[in-house]
Amino acid sequence: MRGRAAALVPGLRRGRFARVGLVAKGLVATAAEGDAPKGFAKLSRTKVPRNALLFSCMFLLAGVAAALTWVTTISAPCFIFVWSIVLVSYLVYRERRPQLHAGSKFKIPGGTFMPYVVLAFSASSSGR
Repeated sequence: MRGRAAALVPGLRRGRFARVGLVAKGLVATAAEGDAPKGFAKLSRTKVPRNALLFSCMFLLAGVAAALTWVTTISAPCFIFVWSIVLVSYLVYRERRPQLHAGSKFKIPGGTFMPYVVLAFSASSSGR
């Protein structure tokens, strides 16, 4: 077991795990000096600064939430753009090939005006 734990240590020193550990160590040090709540200086029976680790993990999760916000901020305009292209393609199809559109079994509900409504809504919701 000791060899496995020793093999994990270099991996834990990199990336986000290193930041969590550094924040926890900083909290323990400042709590020991009296500049942070004393609860952060307490160690578990296995000598782990559990309170400081949990506190720093909360901020790690906040970083994950920020990353999720960033991804959705990027993907939402792309989604609106793609569906706008689909609606414009439908309008062009309906104008250039009315005979095929008339014979189609699959029609957009409110097909004469709804694409314009959706495009107007998309344009108004994509701006800041």
